[in-house]
Amino acid sequence: MKRRTVKTILCAALLTLAMTATACGGSDDAAKGADEATEEAAPAEEEAPAEEEKPVEEEKPAEEEKPAEEEKPAEEESTDAALASDATLEDYLNALPDVKKQMEDEVASANQDGMSVTVDVKGNDMIFSYTYEDASQITDDTPAQLDAVTEAMGSVYEMMAEQMDQAMGVEKTVSIVVRYLDPDGNVLSESSFKAQ
Repeated sequence: MKRRTVKTILCAALLTLAMTATACGGSDDAAKGADEATEEAAPAEEEAPAEEEKPVEEEKPAEEEKPAEEEKPAEEESTDAALASDATLEDYLNALPDVKKQMEDEVASANQDGMSVTVDVKGNDMIFSYTYEDASQITDDTPAQLDAVTEAMGSVYEMMAEQMDQAMGVEKTVSIVVRYLDPDGNVLSESSFKAQ
């Protein structure tokens, strides 16, 4: 369940970030690619087979009865281990390597002409970095425009942070960082969002 929640959140995050880039002058190809990736991910989650009910066993004599211990899949155990009281978002995603790989693949597909997108998770920060590849696309007004677009999407980023917090079982811990960079790596605009 937690794994599906994280996948859904990541797909939504990538879709939102693709729309943000498009609003800042990027192409619609990235938004379409993120839409398709989200649609592809959603059916896979919905098609997961429901747990089959096991037939009720005949009653055994009292001396043979032992409380049945519920076994967790190895994946859930590694996720639970990552969610120790001092675990970070980075620990959580490292415990789910297939989710992390999917996130990296989807971010790579969001790259656009003239702008590349990367995601990095450090501690409890999920950092989305947009890098302009052509300095001629940057004007004196670009930083203010990027700040305005990012601020307009603020409630969406806060919701994403809240959903990640819920998936990890913590409150107001995860930060979504949106950073725009010029070709030399200088920060044009940066904003950070937490659950409210």
